[in-house]
Amino acid sequence: MSVKLTRAMLGTLRELASFDGNNRCYWFRPVSCAQLAELGLAETYTPPSVAERPRMKKRPYRITAAGRAALKDTSDDR
Repeated sequence: MSVKLTRAMLGTLRELASFDGNNRCYWFRPVSCAQLAELGLAETYTPPSVAERPRMKKRPYRITAAGRAALKDTSDDR
């Protein structure tokens, strides 16, 4: 990956991965999540529990396939 992830972004990416597949929404670290979304490593989505409340201004985040690959690449570097 050509983009250097900061420690905060990497921590957020790890947390996103831990929430993935557990039917839990990730609402935390919105600034880091927005930065990851700009890089294509995370995305906002609308799960059914949030779709029932259309007036909500914020949406939860989830990790993308590119985010999983970047996380795997960083863990392989260690």
